[in-house]
Amino acid sequence: MIPRRTQAWLVAGIAFCIALIMAGVGFGLLPQLSRAATTQGVADETAQRNQEMSDQITILRAAKSRVLDLGRDISQLRRSVPETSGSESASGLISEFYTLEEKSGATLTDFDLLEPVGENFEEPLEGVLPTRFKMTVTGTADEVSEFVRELQTGERLVALHLIDGSGTASLWSTDLYGALYVSQK
Repeated sequence: MIPRRTQAWLVAGIAFCIALIMAGVGFGLLPQLSRAATTQGVADETAQRNQEMSDQITILRAAKSRVLDLGRDISQLRRSVPETSGSESASGLISEFYTLEEKSGATLTDFDLLEPVGENFEEPLEGVLPTRFKMTVTGTADEVSEFVRELQTGERLVALHLIDGSGTASLWSTDLYGALYVSQK
């Protein structure tokens, strides 16, 4: 049997070793584990940001490939919007209406400008102002249909909001509500 005093030293030594190991774990290993977890969190966050940036780069590359097409579309839209809303633009508009009448065979019997569009109206392009109108076109159903088609596919930017027609096949009357677009200079 081990004497009591030796046994006490043995238990105290074992307790001291256990305490020393626990202190080593507490003061040495746990902070390292905490730093490793923090580093892993930063690495995951960085990987996520890198993936988001990679996705944005892919989107930008796709948009860059469409820049030329978009530039052509914008220049075509700008050509379809007159530069001024003055008398030369009005005479050009009247001339375009005469051309539409000749192409379609329909007759423009009435044209009225409506109240201006409110401030909360979204402009299709910066610096472009919509001018609301109402026009009445008469002719056969085919002539009126051709007038509407030519109006919407012509060189001037026009958006029709409402087409209201009535009559017979030989005499058709249609009210067209929409917006012409003019450039603000």
